[in-house]
This record gives sequence, C-alpha cells and structure tokens, in this order.
Amino acid sequence: MTLSGDIALITYNISATGIDDKNATITWKTNGNANSTVEYGTTTDYGSTSSDAVMKSSHMIGLYSLSSHTTYHYRVRSTTIDSISATSGDATFTTLYSTGTPVATQSQGTTFSGVTATTTNGAQQVNLTHSTLTGTTSVSGNTVTVSNPGNGWSSLKYTGTVQQDAGLNISISNVQRVVMESTPVTTDLGGSVGAVSTKISVPLTQPVTGTPLQQNIIAGATSSATSAFQLAATSSSLDIKSVAYTVEFTNTDSVNANLGGDGVTLNLGIDHAWVDANGGRGAIKILRSGEDGRKEVLTTHYTTSSGSTDYFEAVSPHGLSVFGIAAVASTGGNNGGGNSGGGDTGGGGGSGDGGQAGGFFSALFGAPAAPPAAPALPPQRAPYEKNVTVTTRSLSVAGLMATRDTAGLPTLHLATRLAEQSGANISVQGNVITINQPGFALTLETRDIPHMENDVISGTISGAGVSTAPAFAQTDAGNVSVAVSTPITGIPENAVISIAIPQAINRDIVDAFRSAAESASGELTGIAYSASVDTINLTAAGPATVTMTISPEWVHAYGGISAITIARLDDDGTAELLVTNYSGTDPAENLVFVGSSPKGFSTFGLVSVKHQNIPVQTSPEPASPASSSTPAGMDNVTTGIPFVGDPLLLIMGLVVCVVAGLLGVVIYWIRFRKPAKKDSKKG
Repeated sequence: MTLSGDIALITYNISATGIDDKNATITWKTNGNANSTVEYGTTTDYGSTSSDAVMKSSHMIGLYSLSSHTTYHYRVRSTTIDSISATSGDATFTTLYSTGTPVATQSQGTTFSGVTATTTNGAQQVNLTHSTLTGTTSVSGNTVTVSNPGNGWSSLKYTGTVQQDAGLNISISNVQRVVMESTPVTTDLGGSVGAVSTKISVPLTQPVTGTPLQQNIIAGATSSATSAFQLAATSSSLDIKSVAYTVEFTNTDSVNANLGGDGVTLNLGIDHAWVDANGGRGAIKILRSGEDGRKEVLTTHYTTSSGSTDYFEAVSPHGLSVFGIAAVASTGGNNGGGNSGGGDTGGGGGSGDGGQAGGFFSALFGAPAAPPAAPALPPQRAPYEKNVTVTTRSLSVAGLMATRDTAGLPTLHLATRLAEQSGANISVQGNVITINQPGFALTLETRDIPHMENDVISGTISGAGVSTAPAFAQTDAGNVSVAVSTPITGIPENAVISIAIPQAINRDIVDAFRSAAESASGELTGIAYSASVDTINLTAAGPATVTMTISPEWVHAYGGISAITIARLDDDGTAELLVTNYSGTDPAENLVFVGSSPKGFSTFGLVSVKHQNIPVQTSPEPASPASSSTPAGMDNVTTGIPFVGDPLLLIMGLVVCVVAGLLGVVIYWIRFRKPAKKDSKKG
C-alpha cells in the first residue's frame, strides 16, 4: 500500500526479539510501504543506526556485535517514497550474559546463631538457645521448626525427642531427620530468560555444620556442563535444544554424605516467554552432572506460575552438584518400548548363550516369523566414510549400590523408591532382580532369595548382566538398529555403553571383513553397515551378544537369510565371523540377526558371505508367506548353512568315491578269496 495526500504514516507492533548476548532483531509494521531504520545505543542519544531502503509495510532490522548483559535504547523510523515519515517512541531491551558467565553467587552457611549440635553415645542432639537464636521457633509434635535462621536459609526443621524449658530453650535429642530449606536466590539474566530464581530443600540424617555451601547461577552453561548435560539427555533418548541457566553448588561433601533418603528437591524459576519459545512446559527438564560422574535427567514437574515466571521442581537422589534447566526434544527412534513408562528398556540378562537374545529381545521382536517377500534388488553402494550416529547409554541406577559383607562377598542394596523416582521399573522373580531403565536393563542374580525391608532390596550378588535397548541410525543400507548385552562382573558404577553407527562403511573395515570371510572359506559379497561398541567402567564376565537389524530388501539382494552373518573386528586388526542366528522381524519389519561374540565388544558388521563355512546354530525355519513361495535367495533357511562347493568339485568327489569303492573290492577279493579245490584219485 502506498500512502498519499494527508494520510499519516503510523508505526506499530514494535518489538525486540531473538535477543542473545551479542544480537537482537527489531520488528515493526507500518500502515503503508516505507523504508526501515533503527536508531540504537546505550542512552537515549542512541548514536548507532541500521537501515534497509526497501519499501515495505513489515519491517525487520538485525542489530549485531552488541555488548553482553547491556541495556540498549532504540526507536524505529520509516519514510515513504513521498517523504512521509513516522518515528516511534523510545524502547529498551537487555542483551543476555555470555554463556558460561557466573551471574549471581550466594554463600549458604550451615552454622547458625543459637544452634549447637552434639553427639552422645552415637545419638545426635540439637540445642536451641532462645536468647541467641536468630529467627523464630515453633513446635509441632516431635518436629521443631526454626523460621528465618539466616545464612541464606528460610527454615530449619529438626525431628526427634523434643523438650522445652521455661526459658524457651529447646533441645531435640535422638535426632532422626533435619530439613534445610533455602531462601530463593534471584537474578535477571536478560532477554527472554528474564528473572530466574533457585530454591532447594535438603533432607539430612543429622545436623551438618562448618563449611558453607556455595551457589552460583551461570548464564547458559559452560562447554563442559553442556557436554555433560547432552550425555545425560542422550542416555534418555533426548536432545538438548537450549540450556537457560546452570546452578552450580560447591562445598557439598558434608551435605551429600549425610543426605536423607528423599534426595534434594530443587525449585527453579524461569520466564514463561523463554519456556513458550522453547517448546512449552512439557519440554523443560532439569539435568544433573555430579562430581561422582553421574549424569542424569531428573524427573521434572511444572508446579506453578507467579507473574511471568514458571516454576519447575525435580528431586536429585544423589544430592547437590551442577544442575541445568533446559529445553529438550525426543530423538524419536530411541523412545520405543519397555516397562518404564515410555523410555527405552534393556533386557533380561547378559549371561544367556550366544544364540539367544534374552527376555528383552524376545519381548521386543517376538518369535521368528517369515520375512516379507523381497522387491527388486537394490544396488550395493561403494563403501566410504560419512556421518556417524552415536547412542550413549549411562548405566547408573538411582538408589543402587554395592558393598561387601563381613565375609567379603559382594552385596547389593537397592532403594526401590529412589530408583522408581528416576524412571526405573523393578521386578523380582525368585533370586533374579531386573531393573528396567530408559535405554537399558540391568539383571542381578542373588545367591538366595533377596531380602526386602523398608523399600530396600538387599542380597549377595552371584551374577549380573546388562542389555541395551536398540540404537537406531540411518545408513546407506537404510534404517537399522543395534543392541548389545553381556554378563558383567558386578554392579556397574559410572559405567557407559556407546554404540556408534556410521552412515557408510570405512574401507579398512571392508578389507578386514573380506579377510575374515576368506579365512572361513567364503567370499564377502556385501556389507550392510558397521557398528562400534565402546564401554567405560564396565567389565564383561563372558561372551557378548550383538543384535543387528536390516531391511528384507537388502537381505534378499545379498543371498538371503542363510548368507547373512555378523562379523567382528578386534582392536588388533584381526576379524572373524560370529555364530549368527536369524531371530524374526522387529516392529519396523526389519530382519533381526543375533550374534555371539566370545571376545566381547568391539566393531561389528552385518555382512553377506557366499559359501561360508563356519559353524552356524540352526534357528527355527520361518513359515513361508501364504501368498507366495519362498523368495529366491532365501533357501537354506532350515539349517542356515549354504551348500559348499560347485559342480566341478561335486564331479571330482563322485569320481574319488567310485575309484575308492572299486579299489576296495579288488583288495577284498585278492585277500580273502579261497583257492580252488583240486580233485585227486588214488590208484
């Protein structure tokens, strides 16, 4: 629209968006076509301009190379082709802090005026001296609450045997529980993150005095914290889109060492504008990176809103450390199945024989079924290096720890309530405890039936195994998945399993697998894809099992089920073909193959081999499709062993057999024939 005559130009819908620590975008509208200019600066004198000469009614100007955490004044101006102008009033925006910058710090002391704690014969006692006590006290049953005790805390609660004298002095003997609740720490991070606040509730088994806690609020996250949070998210099949801010607690040893069974409750506040711009309240998660190496996505709940601030709450079973409030998104394929309420689960044990996938894989894939008929043959791509999809499983279980009894035997203690709060699903059958977590399952066997008391399972460990849920990837051979399982030496601590699936095959792997096929008197005819399995802090106690899936089209193109096997490449460069079973189809209708790896985890490949001559365990013959006969290339399924040899070898074998038979007859006749009898007459 072009303005003319006496019609005034109007600017409206003016806003500053896309604000970070260095940039901002100013948008506005006019009631006619006009150019665009923004004047901006740290005062109302402005001093800087950015313009666009294009005539339009919707305007957008980017401002760049701004200073972090700085308030800028700005106004917009537009002029039509007929020199009709309009200038807005002054407005402001504040850039964010540079990511990783500490913004607010608070020291929260654990020694309080008028509060003394003593230990007599192993029993804790707290004395509150009325004349020197900071704050006010109230008594309810066996709990004493001190409100506003100072040092950054809003209340202290002591539970035990309570006595109060005439001077209003209070003693709490046989202290059973202490709860410290902090006052909110608030600061303004600018931009859409806005004003934030943090508050904690810390349950303790006994009073803690001495070293004060230090709390730092950090804009965004440092690079190390970002990596740790992403690792935690990946293990829960999530991807971090943005970290609003980080809360770092230091000097936490004494508090964490005396942490009560409930865990620390965090209440973190953030501007609703940031929440809304990053996927809404359902996308917000609180994550933890612990000094003990644990990296966790905490179960997070939206609690309430006050003004423009949304508040989110989470329980940290392992105490205070470094926390981030972030927006996350599901990674899709890794979210399937399981008993843990929507996350991944692993499976029933790692100690079965190499030919079986265990309870997890049986539940996931079902009994072997006939593969679908194959369509036209796809071409085999030349191997080359490309992108890699890495799925990392952190094998930590909240509330699970291992100790040794008086005889030196390994024992387990599993606080079921803590584990379930962190997303675990626990089942006990006889002496087998199965813990299904998002992304993996841990199976623990005890020597006897485990003991259960006060929501804690305990027993002497006799065996353990871990199984991962499938890791999904897009490769040159199509959509595939890899899952692994293995028996392990004990309860994993800070352990990790990662599965890396490249989009295409490395040429060195091709050469190694070709040599393995030739060593087995076979010929490598194709490699669908490879996967490298790495572990941290995990010791296997026996053969590993690897489960790999592939489309029926690829299998048909490269010789049928009987030609498919899983190959293993060791770190020393040697390769071998593994005993491999066909195990049915997965929910995506891909074919499932299970291999036993006596030497454990390494780099694996799903390959096709012509005339392979390796021991293959037989698997049930899949039923033929009702609508058609067995597709070409899918014969020999009954034994899984293809015919070895060719027509020339067959003829030579028959000739040898015939010659050997004739030679045997001749030898027998010469050696055992009886001489002919001669007639004699006496005269």
